[in-house]
Amino acid sequence: MNAAATDLDPGPLSWVRGEIDLALGRAGDSLEAWRRDPRAGADELQRARLDMRQARGALAMLCLDGVAQYASSLEQLLDTFDAAPAPDAAAVEAAQRGMAGL
Repeated sequence: MNAAATDLDPGPLSWVRGEIDLALGRAGDSLEAWRRDPRAGADELQRARLDMRQARGALAMLCLDGVAQYASSLEQLLDTFDAAPAPDAAAVEAAQRGMAGL
């Protein structure tokens, strides 16, 4: 494999990492608020999805394809919560661990 193809320029990531971290933190906070009170927190679930989408978009723009795909999977998990009558504790915990891992 070409060495240039595997080199990552950390410059662009360092410019937006703070914003990505903030978006992920807000998504996690919103998800937790929804978990505590799903009826009153329906807007929180929407905020969590929007913040997750923002983080994924930034990662995709940086051509961090694997990480962006991981973030996309977390988005899809959040989307499944809409149909849930109540938060599934294990699924919410998996989403929170996934966000923390990013």
